[in-house]
Amino acid sequence: MLMVKHANPWTERPILTAIDAGSDDLKHRVLQVGILSHGHDIAHLSHASLHMMSAYPYPMLSAADPIFQLKESILTFYHEQCQGYQDEFDIDDQHLHLAEGPADQLIPHVAHQLGAALTVLGSVARRGLSGVLLGNTAELVLDAMESDVLVLKPWDVIRELEALAAHH
Repeated sequence: MLMVKHANPWTERPILTAIDAGSDDLKHRVLQVGILSHGHDIAHLSHASLHMMSAYPYPMLSAADPIFQLKESILTFYHEQCQGYQDEFDIDDQHLHLAEGPADQLIPHVAHQLGAALTVLGSVARRGLSGVLLGNTAELVLDAMESDVLVLKPWDVIRELEALAAHH
């Protein structure tokens, strides 16, 4: 789903891709590659710089995994998770934005700081009708965004929506 907020061209303005680097299940990895691939292609076509961001959680001393007990280890983990994507899509560390906190607040903040023309993000959520159609984080992000927004869904969810639409 593409939500256009302005008539401004995307040419030579930053393209921001927002991924969840902490999720490494197959559905998230496929979606993240799709987000970055779309962002990369759009940045190339619009002669723009490609940026990647991921929000990471606050440390919790009660976390079962010791990685998530210290801010430094969480940041290192997220940076390592991003490295493969950075290599594949030619994104240097200056175009990587890792931030602590909730994604629905950080994505609009980073997009604003960059003056992004477009923000590409994904959604795997399925809670409620709006969750199925758009996604819970994506829905929260849209109102706060100043840039145009492209929301991608995993292919299996798209097929489910197409099947539902065919029956109605």
